[in-house]
Amino acid sequence: MKKLLLSTLIVIFELACFGQNVTHAINPKAAYKFLNRTNKIIFLSLKEVQPIQVYTGGYATGKEMQKKAIKEFKNRKYQKAVNDSYVARRLAFRAYKANSKKPIPENWKLTPKEQLLITVKVTPQMLNKLIKHEYISREQRQDFNVKIDDLNEEDLPAEEEEIEVD
Repeated sequence: MKKLLLSTLIVIFELACFGQNVTHAINPKAAYKFLNRTNKIIFLSLKEVQPIQVYTGGYATGKEMQKKAIKEFKNRKYQKAVNDSYVARRLAFRAYKANSKKPIPENWKLTPKEQLLITVKVTPQMLNKLIKHEYISREQRQDFNVKIDDLNEEDLPAEEEEIEVD
């Protein structure tokens, strides 16, 4: 039931955030790098979440959002994948802040190239709505230390393949 509620909230969030009509193509290799970098950041933020165990920052929701982004990438929906991965990254930042007194590492922040890929504006209020009903079960806590698989080179489209424009 809680997973259904979380999925519903993610869909509502996406409609609010991504309802903008964006008509530019995104480079699959850039999206690939973005998602894999978010994976790394999510996993590194876990190192702060596990010892302190403040589970109110949205780590579980962010991890689910990143899994969804990877599915979208594999379905060749690159812009949607990047936007969802960006939300997952922001949630990883929140989890990090809730568990650490240190500032977010500079090398976790968006690079200028990554900033150009994002077509969604994410506010703290939107993130609050996403994590409002987050409940972390024991099973989910055990899954926390399992890193999300990175995308592989095989996941990239062939050079001559038509790229979908959102």
